[in-house]
This record gives sequence, structure tokens and C-alpha cells, in this order.
Amino acid sequence: MPHTPQPPKHVAFIDQVRQELTYNIGERERLFSMLAGAGLVGFGVTQRGWQRWFFPLLGAALLKRGITGHCDLYQQLHINSRYSAPSSSGVESGQGARLEYSIDVRCPARELYLFWRQLKQLPRVLRHVESVDPRDGLHSHWIVRGPLGHQFEWDSRIINDEENQLIAWETLPNSNVPNAGSVRFEQLADGMTRLKVAIEFEPPGKSLGLAVAKLLGDSPQRELEEDLAAFKDFAERELTPASRSEN
Repeated sequence: MPHTPQPPKHVAFIDQVRQELTYNIGERERLFSMLAGAGLVGFGVTQRGWQRWFFPLLGAALLKRGITGHCDLYQQLHINSRYSAPSSSGVESGQGARLEYSIDVRCPARELYLFWRQLKQLPRVLRHVESVDPRDGLHSHWIVRGPLGHQFEWDSRIINDEENQLIAWETLPNSNVPNAGSVRFEQLADGMTRLKVAIEFEPPGKSLGLAVAKLLGDSPQRELEEDLAAFKDFAERELTPASRSEN
């Protein structure tokens, strides 16, 4: 009987690693698994008896699950949460983090509204937004930079558009960062406009994901305030009727 040559050990090991690293867990679920695993390991070492071993072992299993992005049970059940779509658009009630900030800009409301309504211009003033690709008058595709330079993408639609006063949006199903929000333009006296932005979003890993972002030094609220302050400078320099006449 002819002898079937066996692959070298290092090749077999690489194949095993590749199989082990077959991703079938979504990003948010991976993050939750790693955080929960680390918490259980830390909790277990403070316990006595069987709990001193049980919780660290369970935590280690969750850490492995999160790091590799692979779940053996999911594989047996033919489940892949990387491609599971949320059942609704926007943010589920009570599940998101909310940001709000307003700033007074010496520029007519109409000029500010027209700028924000041209969505592809927003990366010029919002640092974390890498690109906005309008698909039609209401729908657009967003690419946003998150913590540690990780990219997130979603499709969004405008759900309320009141000329010179309000633009409101929400994400479509399949968004990896469900969000919704509005931009209001309130005309004040002396050519001033109060610009108010409200955003509600569900970070990857929900509240745990937001906590990790803060630990990494990323504060969505601070970024929003800094971006709107930069937009105020830009608008007063480039969007006022006087600046347009000078150009």
C-alpha cells in the first residue's frame, strides 16, 4: 500500500491556525467577549474554592472567543453573527449614547443649512468623517474613523428636511454603528445663527464599547464640541455673504 506523504508539521500548524481563526463573530460581540472575559478572570482570582478556577477558565474561553473571532458552537449551528442584520433602523430606544451641543455662528441660517445639506462636504469640518457618498437626495453612504483608526461604515437616510431650519437622519438596517440625529439652524438677531447638533448612537459593544473608547482617549462629546468650534471659524470665514463677495 503506497505511503501517503504527510505535510510538514509547520504547514499542518498553519492550516490549523487558519481554521481556528475563521471569523464567525461580529465586531461588537467580539469586543463584549473580550471585556467580559477579562472581567471574569479578574473576579475569579479574588475568589476561593471552585470559583477561583471556574471564573478564570470561563473568562479565558471568552477572551479566546473574542480575540480569535471564532465560536465553535456557532460553527456547529451554522451561525455567523458578522452578517446578522438588525431588525430596525436607527437606534433602539434607550440603547444609545446621546451627544448634544449648540454654538452661535455669525452667519445666516440659510448659508449654514445649504452647506450641511451637501453631505459630501461634511468631511471638511468633521474630523472623524472620512467620506460621505450621496446616493440620491435622501440616502448616503458614510465611512467614519473610530478608536485606534478602525473604520466603520453605514448607510443613512434623511427623515426630516425643513429648508433653512432642520436636517434629521437615521441609519438603515445593517449599520454596524446605528445612529440618528439632527442639526437645527435657529436664526437669531444681527446675522447670528444658533447651530444645535444632537446625535444618538449605539457604539460597538454598547456601553462597554463607549467605556473602552474613553479609556483609549476618545471622547465623542469633546470631539463634537471641537468640530463645531472649528466649523464656526470656517463658516464665519468662508460662508458669510461678505466672504463670498470678497472671493
